[in-house]
Amino acid sequence: MSESKPVLKSWYGLFLCLMCLAVSAVAVPFWIAADQGDGTFGTYTAETEECYVTKCDWIGTWVSDDGTMRREKVHSGHSDLHEPGDQVRLQKGVSGDESMYSEDSSKGWIIILLGDIGCLIFVVLFIRGRVRARRAGAAAPPPPPPGSGGEDVPTGEPRAQE
Repeated sequence: MSESKPVLKSWYGLFLCLMCLAVSAVAVPFWIAADQGDGTFGTYTAETEECYVTKCDWIGTWVSDDGTMRREKVHSGHSDLHEPGDQVRLQKGVSGDESMYSEDSSKGWIIILLGDIGCLIFVVLFIRGRVRARRAGAAAPPPPPPGSGGEDVPTGEPRAQE
């Protein structure tokens, strides 16, 4: 039973790594696009502050620079927002991404990619270990039949009686 626990833990690790890779496959392209300034820029106006256990967010309205897009009840935790009416410049993500990003987007997506590289290495090593274990199990000789006392398996020829 103790041998199955590390195997079970490695399956959990595989599941977590595959989930992280799936989330990154969806999110990282949006973060990269925002970092490159590919979104729509506009002005965010803080209206009400909502505080939670560890941080506070502002809820406000965002209007694109050309006035064609308007989003209400947008959450922002921008550090330059201190009171209702404060304004900051934010960009809306590219098509399909409703997130708001600051003008000076961080390179946080690089850290996520480094974690993904670690996950990829884990997945490759996991699969490699499973393949090696399967090959080693197939190459091992079959166990002797019960009651044979570990002797050689009979070849079908009768033994000489002594």
